[in-house]
Amino acid sequence: MDEVQRQAPRPGEIEVSLAELGMVDEVAPELVDAVTEVRAARGDMDRVLRLFRGTTLWVERETTEQGHALRTIPLDGAHWLPVFTSLVRLSEFCRAAGRGAESLRYGQLTGADVLDTCLPALPFGTGVLLDATCEHVLALPPVNGIVPSDLAVDAQRAGGARRGA
Repeated sequence: MDEVQRQAPRPGEIEVSLAELGMVDEVAPELVDAVTEVRAARGDMDRVLRLFRGTTLWVERETTEQGHALRTIPLDGAHWLPVFTSLVRLSEFCRAAGRGAESLRYGQLTGADVLDTCLPALPFGTGVLLDATCEHVLALPPVNGIVPSDLAVDAQRAGGARRGA
């Protein structure tokens, strides 16, 4: 079952009818190509992270009593924040999860916003899933080199201070 976590990456919320989306699937081709190369063991993860930080991404949003919320996925004791390179890919993910059959609330933010602003507000150890329902899905675990060091689970294991501890 999905969990809802608090965080408003940007003010405002947009709701769109899924019928309005049509088949427009604007993606970040350079990022998708770089991810595909990494998955084939011939790419550069540093390049993926640079592109990720500068790419506009889509996230599912909800309004709760505490404000705006991002939905995370609990999996094997960890939390994952799904982010998408297009609104169509986000809507396909929501439909597959049994949500958003009629409408979808979403937000746009950059990969830098995800890593630097959203993750600190989510449970410690939350990772990022890029394009979760696509062939080029990429998990960005909460480790040094991907997330800020105070959010990295490997820094905690090495004796670093955990945020909020």
